Amino acid sequence: MRATRRIASRRFAIGIVFVLLSATVAVPAWADTGILGADSENPTATVFATNCPGNNFDSYIGRIGYASSNGSTTINLPGTTWNASEQLNIAHTRFVDGHGIGDAGYFPIVKLPSSYPQTEQGGTEWGIYEGDQAASYLETDNSTSGYVNYYESQWTIYADIEGTGWFTGANEIINEAEWAGFVEAVQGNDINVGAYTSPGTWTTYFGNEGVGVLEWTTHWSESTITGTGDCPTSNAFAMFNNGPAGGAVFFGGVTTSSNLAIGWQWCLGSNDYDQIGLSHFNTEFGTSYSP
Repeated sequence: MRATRRIASRRFAIGIVFVLLSATVAVPAWADTGILGADSENPTATVFATNCPGNNFDSYIGRIGYASSNGSTTINLPGTTWNASEQLNIAHTRFVDGHGIGDAGYFPIVKLPSSYPQTEQGGTEWGIYEGDQAASYLETDNSTSGYVNYYESQWTIYADIEGTGWFTGANEIINEAEWAGFVEAVQGNDINVGAYTSPGTWTTYFGNEGVGVLEWTTHWSESTITGTGDCPTSNAFAMFNNGPAGGAVFFGGVTTSSNLAIGWQWCLGSNDYDQIGLSHFNTEFGTSYSP
């Protein structure tokens, strides 16, 4: 029996795992609002203001740590490259002033290391270890001097699921066990879970499994479409409609009308812009945040 380290509950955890979504959640007409922000190291809030005049830097998702293929994990403290100080500070300040959703964290997970039994149980154990480490890193980052209580975005960790050797589609059952273990561990620490990936990547590694948690979807470079990043001119704009071919694409049975469709990312050069579906966020968490 594994003992789960639990932290004081700050937010409610979204109930989950591997629910095959047969229907999406209807949202009211006022759902067509969103906010803009960034993740990782770019764009800085200064670059954002230059490329997207008239928009506020209302959210930031920094890398709180990451897993490695050798079976280890590493923390990223606030103020480091991938958990950048300017972005953290400005998104936090906007939130304290009554706007946006503040800061959240993401944590890249990787395929089951060779040091673990290459079985479903091994996948579960590795996922639990990754999830517990991610939860401890978020707690540490949130109590680091100079950044205390900065991670206001409903206390959420997004699992970063990518390709290029990080994962393998060779054993879907093990991948699914790892993901379930990760979600179990993060939620066991009273932290909400999200998934950051693309529809193709999700299908490659997890097949037709439903997601059942918050979704932050990747997308192609906007520079190949407009050359400008396609930043909207207002904080009140059609949610998820500024992407290539007219909209973002979600995964695991979720569409843009679902409240689980929280955010999407697009790129301009090395800059990762993010749009958060604010009404979906508020509905999912029972909040009333504004742009």
